[in-house]
Amino acid sequence: MAVFLGQAGLVPILEVGAVAAAVGWMAACASYYCMKPAVLGRVAALFGVLVTILMVLVKIVPLVPGHFTRYEWLAVAIWLAIGAISRVRQASSKALGADTAMAEVATSTSSQSPENELS
Repeated sequence: MAVFLGQAGLVPILEVGAVAAAVGWMAACASYYCMKPAVLGRVAALFGVLVTILMVLVKIVPLVPGHFTRYEWLAVAIWLAIGAISRVRQASSKALGADTAMAEVATSTSSQSPENELS
């Protein structure tokens, strides 16, 4: 990737990936906390959530040195757009699959109904 985009293109992607990893770690800590572990486990989970919140805030609060630049926000927007498009495509393909399955069930049910045998 760095060969094609250079450092100017690679840094925003890496910074956004680092924030995404922090958000993932925060979700894991929050999930572990919800599992109601022992007291020491809860303390560790809360500490993990606190640390990852601070990591994310360092990147998104404009007053902090090292915050996201406009190119990093652009990388976030592109990443979100790709995610939204893939989610919509996945939902539409599942809906299409469900419609097809319902049509097949309706067809097979109507061909096996007793009314068709009387004809």
